Amino acid sequence: MYNTNLKRVLSLLLVLCFFVSVPFVYSESKVKCPSDQHDWGEGWKTTTPATCAKEGTETRICTKCDEEETRPIPNYPINGPQAKMMVGK
Repeated sequence: MYNTNLKRVLSLLLVLCFFVSVPFVYSESKVKCPSDQHDWGEGWKTTTPATCAKEGTETRICTKCDEEETRPIPNYPINGPQAKMMVGK
């Protein structure tokens, strides 16, 4: 009976150690790339679209090290007849 309980406790400890260590193994598996060796994969994706009133943002993520870059998308001011329609004048 003592051996059975000891085996159960040791098995439980082994399983717990495995689940605790898995995130550390995967989080350390990606090494930071030198700045000229990133692989941006699909390139820029619109995170927040630009409007006539606000800037938007685009983001891209390196497939090797998960580094993220963000850049602004300029807003597009409306002039002329379109502006009058937007304001209602």
